[in-house]
Amino acid sequence: MIYYSDEIAQISQVAGLIHLNKLPMDRVPTVDQLLEICTFASTVQGMPLFLGKDEFGNEVFRINFGKASGLGLQTVYYLLTAFFNPVDSNLTDSNPLDWKFFKVCSMPKYLTKISAFILHTLRMDQPGKILVVYGIQKIYREIAGLVKTTKELSGSFG
Repeated sequence: MIYYSDEIAQISQVAGLIHLNKLPMDRVPTVDQLLEICTFASTVQGMPLFLGKDEFGNEVFRINFGKASGLGLQTVYYLLTAFFNPVDSNLTDSNPLDWKFFKVCSMPKYLTKISAFILHTLRMDQPGKILVVYGIQKIYREIAGLVKTTKELSGSFG
């Protein structure tokens, strides 16, 4: 199971952490709680990051495609179908052709643009991070709703 966002990588990370019960499903965490658990280190776009296994044994990843999520998904699908050999694979315990991708909801555009400007252009880490987690708080219930639906289905994925 792969959560992805075409905006800010922390959104998909939060979804994965909710899925793994490392963040609450029933309430919105504080800014400090989100700052503590979210990773703000640079990640390579298109590189999946393993977050853990859920209670059903499903592997949970997050991935960030940047602004090219459609192209990124097409590329991943092409590579999996073209190069995956189920008989001779040691990539993972599961069959990559069975992987499920879940697009996580978006933050309000103004928060995305302002936080990106503060983080990347002005290089003001702390204010930019606070703005990112504030945006995540605004959509947290939507993220939790997606994860809840995903978890209800995930027993049949494993």
